[in-house]
Amino acid sequence: LGNLGSAAANYVPDILNFLKDEKVPAYVRYGAAEALGNLGSAAANYVPDILNFLKDEKVPAYVRYGAASALGNLGSAAANYVPDILNFLKDEKVPANLRYGAASALGNLGWGQRRLTTSLTSSISSRMKRWKPTFVQVRHRHWGR
Repeated sequence: LGNLGSAAANYVPDILNFLKDEKVPAYVRYGAAEALGNLGSAAANYVPDILNFLKDEKVPAYVRYGAASALGNLGSAAANYVPDILNFLKDEKVPANLRYGAASALGNLGWGQRRLTTSLTSSISSRMKRWKPTFVQVRHRHWGR
């Protein structure tokens, strides 16, 4: 359905119901998210719903990754939600694979490398300060320096 574009517009609510249904297997829910991302303007009104799946920790990671991918494919419909996606990306509690999905979504939305790099630099710098003592301890323990 996702490849049918506007011809599938009438089915967007049904596809969203598959995504929402916790009894549906995760791979089907992932496929529903992916389909929504491929529907473009037909799914534009559902961007907030898709973003909520990305943020919901109770949703399986595979489905959340599909939501991130969908957001990245929705173009201008998801552009207003870049700050939300960026906040998700910066959240250290979020698993790395989901943060990768968020970074990919930002890239697909045209949120270029320079802006992403600038925005994340302070976040990474603060993490490096915490990691450095650990790295030094490991280096001394293993290499004697």
